[in-house]
Amino acid sequence: GLKAEHCLSDQVQWNGERGQVYFFQSELPYDVTQANFGDKGYVSYRVAPHVSAHIAYGVGVYHYFRDDAVVMNSAISAPSHLESFFISPLAVFLNGKGFVKHILNDKGAETRQDPSQPLAAVPQWLCTPPPSPWIMSSNASCNVGDPVPCPGTSVGCAGNSCCPDGSTCPSADAEFGCCPRSKTEDCVRPGPSPSPPPSPSPPPPPSPSPPPSPSPPPSPSPPPSPSPPP
Repeated sequence: GLKAEHCLSDQVQWNGERGQVYFFQSELPYDVTQANFGDKGYVSYRVAPHVSAHIAYGVGVYHYFRDDAVVMNSAISAPSHLESFFISPLAVFLNGKGFVKHILNDKGAETRQDPSQPLAAVPQWLCTPPPSPWIMSSNASCNVGDPVPCPGTSVGCAGNSCCPDGSTCPSADAEFGCCPRSKTEDCVRPGPSPSPPPSPSPPPPPSPSPPPSPSPPPSPSPPPSPSPPP
């Protein structure tokens, strides 16, 4: 959980992967103008466009533009593929001037003063069903870093992180060991291992050398010639 207030630009910028937020409270600055805040496109909570996995519960953005009628397009900015991973975000008009058009990107009703109750705060929620990747059977498979449910709960996790009971997230890397308990479920299933290469055939045994040919017997010496008569 975290809080951030009154910064003169985005209140929070989230650039890392597999972020998980279970509480966020933010009040926008009081004394900004349309030129230096609204027209700059600032938001309270921004997830960078390159982020592929992020989950956030109860992101709340409150505004009281005291001095100028600032109009903001959205309280929260996130990549469109992560919109369903923002669970019950809200924006609240507290007092003052101006309004916020949407809660998350272009989703959600605007928050502005209610003329019938000018002193009342005006909250708006964006409520959507939990993201479908969390509805997984025990034999479902996933990739490392996928958003998945913690076993037996409605709480989510993603990748190298811990569930509320201290167990390791089902989609954590096999080498991750920073949680008090190991995985109680593991949805990361590697593909089939490649077949090992065939063993090389052993070389044929060397052919035996032929036995040496027997040497022929020596030829007999010729008899001595007779001596001539005297």
